Amino acid sequence: YTTNYYIIPPTSNSYAELLHAPDSSLGGALVGAASSGAFVAAFLYSLWVVSGGSFKGALLFSSACPIAGNCLYSYALTPELMDVAYLGRLLVGLGSAEVVNRLLITRTSTKSNLTSSCARFVAAGAVGMSAGPLVASVLDTYAGRDLEVDVPAFGGLVFNHVTGPGWVMAAAWLLQLLCLALYFKEPHSAAGGGAGGGEDEDEAAAGPGAESTPLRTAKARGDQPNLGLGPSLDLP
Repeated sequence: YTTNYYIIPPTSNSYAELLHAPDSSLGGALVGAASSGAFVAAFLYSLWVVSGGSFKGALLFSSACPIAGNCLYSYALTPELMDVAYLGRLLVGLGSAEVVNRLLITRTSTKSNLTSSCARFVAAGAVGMSAGPLVASVLDTYAGRDLEVDVPAFGGLVFNHVTGPGWVMAAAWLLQLLCLALYFKEPHSAAGGGAGGGEDEDEAAAGPGAESTPLRTAKARGDQPNLGLGPSLDLP
């Protein structure tokens, strides 16, 4: 998602001019539209997972929206409509499944590797932030300025330095969608244990040869502990 977010800023103002926007600075609105979509996505995916929805369903939906969004963003040059490009970027924002990803990491990671898993997730996002402008610069150099693919049903599709990022990211999201559909399995908690498992965990942590202490024995019985400092008091 971060790659998709940062891939258009280098060419957004040029695209706004080609779409006959009143002001070329409206290219910034195309960048920010994804943030608006991501704001909605944060609440949408939170409700989705908390209400019992599947992780796979949420991830598939978060991949399908950017496919449609990037296609609309790039197609907007054919009718030369800024609104179509803006709508496309809103849909791209719905691909921000950070909430789902973090919940997924929490669900599938043990306590010992939770921190390292979160660190790798953040690092991947940072790589995406750098990859976006890099891919945009490559497309700006090699994609050309007037390559048009004749598709009669849509009036022709244009692949050039400003629409190329959208087509490339649509293909990348499509690949992710297929991989999720074919290989992703609904996760089960890796934390283990549950209600009533605290006593066993304590004993396991103490080791098989550990002596039973008054505090441990009282905890197991649910009594007030007597540490040998005097008679125990029956507290309510």
